[in-house]
Amino acid sequence: MGLNATYLVEFRFHGSAKRYLRKGIFDVARRFHVTGVTRKRPVPHITLVGPFETRDIKRVIRDVESVAKNYNLVNFTLRGFGYFNNPEGKVIYADIEPSKELEELRWELAQRLMKYVELKEYDKKEKFSFHAS
Repeated sequence: MGLNATYLVEFRFHGSAKRYLRKGIFDVARRFHVTGVTRKRPVPHITLVGPFETRDIKRVIRDVESVAKNYNLVNFTLRGFGYFNNPEGKVIYADIEPSKELEELRWELAQRLMKYVELKEYDKKEKFSFHAS
């Protein structure tokens, strides 16, 4: 066993949705003179579970695969944009309206993982604030 590593289970945007969100990130950064977010190449994503630490990433991978195979197409809708304050600064996000399948997928993943990894309090609740950052 090695040192604990930190992981996220996330959905990453592709295609036109990725281009749209990435363009929005750069537009907001330019308009409001925000430089930190654009120093690195932004990767628009929806975090489903995490961050969390584990020494058993193979078990995590097995559980993610096991849960994911029960879902085919998981829809959601972009509702708009918002922000929240973090200790590190403000975060702008795309507000996501999840489908029932997305809610079930995320909750099933969280329930499976919380049996052996320490999740954040927001991951331990069935009600979840879906957003893309």
